[in-house]
Amino acid sequence: MTWTPSNIRWYVADLERWSGDDLPIMPGVYWWIPLTRAGKIVDGEWTDVTEPMFPGYALGGSRHGWRHVDATGVPLLRVGRHPTELTQAELDRIRVAEAVVHTHEPNFAQGQRVRVRAGARSSFAGLDGAVVRMVSVRGGKQAVVALDLYGECQRDVVVAADHLEAPW
Repeated sequence: MTWTPSNIRWYVADLERWSGDDLPIMPGVYWWIPLTRAGKIVDGEWTDVTEPMFPGYALGGSRHGWRHVDATGVPLLRVGRHPTELTQAELDRIRVAEAVVHTHEPNFAQGQRVRVRAGARSSFAGLDGAVVRMVSVRGGKQAVVALDLYGECQRDVVVAADHLEAPW
């Protein structure tokens, strides 16, 4: 039988109960830690973060079934005496979820009152204004905002949309 990714049988390994530092290397056993990418606020800035989709768990696979994976000593999640094999539909959902980038896509309406977040690294941080229009650019969205400058005048400026918040 020729090796293909589709003939590997996958099981859930419980890394919380694993006492080792690294997953063991064993011929014919494959380890997969599905990752997810998301936009998160870190130190007041939106940044891309890659982290495990299922913290504390990994997927162990082998063409030879669960006993081959179990022989590595990494505990497998079990229902009854035997670990449950992941279905092809479950594997497909994990693969699709792994390919999706979850980003913060703010979208403000024209005329909506906004404030430039105080934590944003912007020279306009803390100022209020109204959205003139949203502009899609590579890597996200930007907003043209008519900022209230010291109560005396308004000035149209371009601000990264994820630096804005709706304070009201």
